[in-house]
Amino acid sequence: MNIRATFLALVLCLAAAPSWAVLTEARVTPSRSVASVAQGGQPFVINWVIETTPVHPDGAVSATGTFVNAATGQTIAPPNPIPVGAPTGTGPLTFPETVTISAAQLGAWQAQGIRLVGYRRSFVAPGSPTVSAQWLLQIRGAGLEGSREATDGEIAVQRMDLVFGGGERIAIVERGQPLSAEVSIANSGSGTLRARWELADPGSSSATFFRVLELVRVPLVGGRATTIPSPVLPTQTTGRHVLRFCVEEVAAEPCANSSTVVQTFYEVVAGGPQAVMRGAIPDNQTIGAGGMFRWPAVDGAVTYQLQIFRPVANPSAGGPGDAPRDPAFVTGALLPGGVAQATLTPLLRKKLEAGEAYLWRVTAHDADGQLIARTELRRFVFRP
Repeated sequence: MNIRATFLALVLCLAAAPSWAVLTEARVTPSRSVASVAQGGQPFVINWVIETTPVHPDGAVSATGTFVNAATGQTIAPPNPIPVGAPTGTGPLTFPETVTISAAQLGAWQAQGIRLVGYRRSFVAPGSPTVSAQWLLQIRGAGLEGSREATDGEIAVQRMDLVFGGGERIAIVERGQPLSAEVSIANSGSGTLRARWELADPGSSSATFFRVLELVRVPLVGGRATTIPSPVLPTQTTGRHVLRFCVEEVAAEPCANSSTVVQTFYEVVAGGPQAVMRGAIPDNQTIGAGGMFRWPAVDGAVTYQLQIFRPVANPSAGGPGDAPRDPAFVTGALLPGGVAQATLTPLLRKKLEAGEAYLWRVTAHDADGQLIARTELRRFVFRP
């Protein structure tokens, strides 16, 4: 899962919850490794990275690790009973683990026709939803088979990041307005990427109801970052749309392997006039590392969305007939409706540059996700 989008989705779903001390994301680095049967068994050092909300103090713990066939999800070895994690700490938390695969085990998996193994862990903490991640191990054969596999235009996807056009992890858009997304891919190896854009419409977020928006066939070169745009996304139906981009693994059914899928959602709301929240601060002021954003409370607001933008140096620059450019989204957060202020947290600060000027605004949304009020764009300078 990625894609940080998990945190924003979780916050929006649990906006009325009393506690915000939760785990938000799990990932593993490297995300994928290769083992050769010809070389025999070997240890692999991987790092589990757990993100949390800023007020989470309780660490994260995983009791066991599980080996599965990445194509089917079926367990293929006894669980690893060695726990990983710590009972205290605030994210990002990093827990190293050494995974040793014997030559006999590699050979047994290869004999069963398994070419891609997943090693999964789920992390828990008091009062928090569980977060999970999976490390992939690709098995290569021996002799001629290994040589053929190594020269067959193989691609190993190392990281994918899914955002909407303005750089947001999630999006709220009025019905009928244009919307698009893009996924950035870091990979090793060269060849043709086979992937797909899929969407679950409102009321059908089950995997059974994902429909294909577009098939993707793109040549990739190792060591280069590649950005793949989505097709134009449908915005005619109000409600939550779940969007995902998945890589079709050679050894797996399309989208069966969760480590090659990034997923987020966007909310389509009915258009109409919204109230303007006046008196938001800072307003053309300088704030430091502990700076606060404040705005008037809005009746009926269940969620507030804070957005920070980088202003365009010359909004009207461009060729004749070019539309003025919008400010570039930098970072943001979702907050429960019971608050009317937000602190410039470390997660927000790490996206800002000292001495730079930024724009910010807050939008208020009701229980259906509809936009009911917004502030005007306000300017501030960040000086930690």
